[in-house]
Amino acid sequence: AYVTSKICQSALVRDFEKERKLPTLILRLFSVYGPGESPGRLFPSIVGAALRGESVDLSPGRRKRDYVFVDDVAGAIERAVAIPRFPRGRTLDIAGGQALSVREIVRVLRRRPYTVEGFDPRFGRRPYDPMDVPSLCGSPEAAGRLLRWKCGVDMAEGLDILSRSLTDEGCVSSRT
Repeated sequence: AYVTSKICQSALVRDFEKERKLPTLILRLFSVYGPGESPGRLFPSIVGAALRGESVDLSPGRRKRDYVFVDDVAGAIERAVAIPRFPRGRTLDIAGGQALSVREIVRVLRRRPYTVEGFDPRFGRRPYDPMDVPSLCGSPEAAGRLLRWKCGVDMAEGLDILSRSLTDEGCVSSRT
């Protein structure tokens, strides 16, 4: 249903462009993460568990996604809005161009200095979404050329920023 809604939205934008003779540009946002996410979502769940030294139930964790930090997405949108003339009918992937599995993200998280002993990602405790695809990776090259944009926050830095945000918001109590 999610993918179908995205396809329908893009078709509506294209129809609007043709009907109104106005140029449009579609920014296809890949897996956005960062501060401000709902606590039950993947990144706040795993980073919160790492900060508290707790277990967290996860899928088998082998499916791959192209994760892009929220500040990078905001930068891409700012650049797109500032384009004097949109390239007609273009869709740009706002993505990092590298797909990571949840297992790979957890490996990065385990190496961060704020990960507390006792952090226990329990892979396979949650099922995959049956409608989900095994791998999804964007191609940010066109966004790089047209917007002069690229991701600036790698996974380790994004996890660090999210951990500070969760701590500052009081979402995580420090263990002493």
